Amino acid sequence: MTQSFSKQAVKVLADYLLANVSGIAQVLSEWPSANIELNYPAISITTKGAPFTPCDPYVLELGVLDEEANSSINTYVIGQYDLKLQIDIWARNKEERYEYYDKFFSAFNASLRPVGLRLQLTEYYDRWIAYTETGYRFDDTQKGSETESWRVTVDIEATCDAVREAEEFIITQEIGLTLELPSPVNPILP
Repeated sequence: MTQSFSKQAVKVLADYLLANVSGIAQVLSEWPSANIELNYPAISITTKGAPFTPCDPYVLELGVLDEEANSSINTYVIGQYDLKLQIDIWARNKEERYEYYDKFFSAFNASLRPVGLRLQLTEYYDRWIAYTETGYRFDDTQKGSETESWRVTVDIEATCDAVREAEEFIITQEIGLTLELPSPVNPILP
């Protein structure tokens, strides 16, 4: 069973950040609603859209032949998703916010070649997804200081193959028809 692309992309990233950003108390896979009490420091991940670029489909995997139906379910790569994500790092104060952004940045860019993060989506056709940070900003507002929650917002772009399954009918034996070809035509020469 495969999960939807965006759900799997957020889940895999959340699991990675929880395991690799030392000292983080929780990672949420959605914007924290008003009735949720955050355990600081925390990370929330929200999706902002996934532009799709189609390509000429190519076979990723041929399915098993169902001999009764003479069909198989084949898997194709049909394009690419460029998922836009927003990561918010929530902290109790400015100093903690800076500290956890640095920890996040180090965990997110653990490899220098390539910069960013590459994870496997085991529940989305075992495809690899590349996460790249495209920018960040600090939320220094009056509301933030009144609620004593400080955050840094990080913009991420995640790129992955778009995959689709299709049932296709397969001819597995000769049809048994013989075609009669018309007799050759002799050209009329002048």
